[in-house]
Amino acid sequence: MIQVKSKKTKGKNSESYFGYGLSRLKARFCLFTFSFLLLSTFCLSEAAAQPGAVPPPSKVIDKAEKEKLEAPMDEKDRTILALTFMDAHLKQAEKFFEAQDYYNLYVELGAFHYLMDNTLDYLLRHNTGSGKMRSNLKRYEIGLRGYSPRIELIRREVDTKYEPYIFRLLKLLRDTRSAAIEPLFGDTVVPTN
Repeated sequence: MIQVKSKKTKGKNSESYFGYGLSRLKARFCLFTFSFLLLSTFCLSEAAAQPGAVPPPSKVIDKAEKEKLEAPMDEKDRTILALTFMDAHLKQAEKFFEAQDYYNLYVELGAFHYLMDNTLDYLLRHNTGSGKMRSNLKRYEIGLRGYSPRIELIRREVDTKYEPYIFRLLKLLRDTRSAAIEPLFGDTVVPTN
């Protein structure tokens, strides 16, 4: 920062900044104003990009479903149960979509999202590299394949303020499928050089 001493005024030194004769207070005011304008421009552009978008739903499931998932069982049964619950929530979401009840549609998609994340986390945490776990990961990935077109049909016809979350859910579904299939391709399949 270039500081230039200016003439003394009334016994006090008043420093000028950048050679333009601005006092410290004026310099801070200009900096604040510039920051405020920059921030408000950014916020307005974000608001214009998603007009009236509804915030994403909570990722929660019923207490009974959670207890069934946490009950002691082997990985295969838990994967099949989770896919069954996901299918049930998606069927309910489709019914609410046809009735144009978008609030409950969002609730069901939030439960679907929770089950998708929770199941992937469970399978990856318990992955020992055994053939049994690879089969469960493959079963999970194949089960997720059928959900993508169904969610896409909802996304195409839903009100525009609900679309950003559903579009993001589709992307997360693709990412989850990729994460589930990735452990199947370890160093034993393709040797590294």
